[in-house]
Amino acid sequence: MIRYFIRKCFYGLLVLLGVVVTVFFLFQGFGDPSRLVMGQRADAATQENIRKELNLDQPRWKQFVYYLNDVSPIGLHTVDEIKQKV
Repeated sequence: MIRYFIRKCFYGLLVLLGVVVTVFFLFQGFGDPSRLVMGQRADAATQENIRKELNLDQPRWKQFVYYLNDVSPIGLHTVDEIKQKV
């Protein structure tokens, strides 16, 4: 019975990880997220600021780590980030 429960939990975690990865790559794959935020009429300086603010200027693996940190129930944030969000 315990093996059954552990196996079901493991499969549930695999499904959860699959959904998170799929959502991340779907939103990264359809256009530039900075253009989605500002629209078509945004100038280059504004788009560059949005890319920097949303960490879109980082490599994909680093963006994925930041995304996991944001969607996880136990996010790891610095004191400066917490003060900035308040």
